[in-house]
Amino acid sequence: IYYGKFNEASSRKLNTEELKQMSSEDLKLMRNEIFARYGYTFKKGGEMDKYFTKQEWYRAQHEKVEQYLTEIELYNIELIKKIE
Repeated sequence: IYYGKFNEASSRKLNTEELKQMSSEDLKLMRNEIFARYGYTFKKGGEMDKYFTKQEWYRAQHEKVEQYLTEIELYNIELIKKIE
């Protein structure tokens, strides 16, 4: 089970067309939510820290989470960055 508003970003490869229909704010949240699922520690007091701290499933644990990311997640992060 993938927690968060945009769990599909960890479960399947997204496509350009669906991402182009999303707001820039949602794209940013979707991309960062992938990192948050693995307990990435966001900049204290920053926008993402404030948002994810309010999510009951989020636990800040790691300064680096790249080693945990799946092939699907890495693909989606790059695709989201291109659309952003």
